Amino acid sequence: MKELNKTLTQKQTPQPFRSFTKTEYNRVVRLLELVGRLNERQRTYQVEHRKKFEGLIKNILDIPKQLAACPSGEAVLKRKLGGRVPNLHSKDYWVYFKSPPGSWQHNCGREGWFIIDHETLKSKEFVVIKMN
Repeated sequence: MKELNKTLTQKQTPQPFRSFTKTEYNRVVRLLELVGRLNERQRTYQVEHRKKFEGLIKNILDIPKQLAACPSGEAVLKRKLGGRVPNLHSKDYWVYFKSPPGSWQHNCGREGWFIIDHETLKSKEFVVIKMN
């Protein structure tokens, strides 16, 4: 009981908070919009298929990783890599993906960008940046 009281009375150290630039904020808002739309779409599926987007949503919600992959925003990605994507629309979503460490150890890792159609929410293309 004494240990519990001691734990409850100790001050918690606050987690550091980092503010967003306007570009980062806009990117975060678009990613969260995509998550909301994917969740809505999932609810319409049959029960056994409702977890279809969980891995993608978890990847999208890793906001620090998404921002680190493209700190200057989607416009730079569109200029740099957009030529590889047929029928690219300005509203399409760009989601960074990197294979788990185990796949890199087995020489089947990939890193790149999923381009998700803004209307159908289906993957248009996976633009590979790095592969082993």
